[in-house]
Amino acid sequence: MDFNELMENVKKENGEAPRPLELSSGANLETATMEHIPRFRALPFASLLVGTILLMTCVSALPARAEPAAPGKPAVQTDPVAAGVKAVNGKILMVSEIAKTISLQVGEAVEMVRYTDQTTGMENAVPDHAVIVEYETRGKEKVVVRITPKLAQAPSGASTMSPVELAALIGAGQGKTSYFLADARPASQYEEGHIPTAISLPVPKLEQAGVTLLPKEKNGLLIFYCGGPT
Repeated sequence: MDFNELMENVKKENGEAPRPLELSSGANLETATMEHIPRFRALPFASLLVGTILLMTCVSALPARAEPAAPGKPAVQTDPVAAGVKAVNGKILMVSEIAKTISLQVGEAVEMVRYTDQTTGMENAVPDHAVIVEYETRGKEKVVVRITPKLAQAPSGASTMSPVELAALIGAGQGKTSYFLADARPASQYEEGHIPTAISLPVPKLEQAGVTLLPKEKNGLLIFYCGGPT
């Protein structure tokens, strides 16, 4: 017996519409009313059990209702991509806005990745800049999720200086604080423009000549800068 049949039996057994009240001759109102009331009979236990199981099954099959977010608080959503995101360090070679691709040099190899409107950190995708690219694999493509600059690590014993601090140091003059400012970019870039008081000292030149190019005075500040984020 299914649920529909059970409900039909309930209607037949207990749900009959009252018959029109007709008083025969010699019958009083009390007798007629008692005869008019339909007789209720208890359903078999097996029928009740089947109906209960069917009702529980229907209720359990209903889809769960999502809990509404509290007023002023956005609903929390799980990011299905985060678990599959990978990261790679490399240098930006080229960015194609038409194809929405980025050529990335990773070691000796060149990789092509694709970016979308949802990719964050695209302002860091500058040619010749070292970056960290986080991506996920979709089919055969590597789709970029986020791009962050790969900052150089200062050697042990060294510290970093902000542009504002350097400007204040230069403005104060050598008489107040002794310093040696080295421009580590290629010489051609130095000729195009450089920070006042800076001396051209490209990395290849420094690697060849070593410390002989550095000032003999060891009590002053030794400051290097380059063309990218550090």
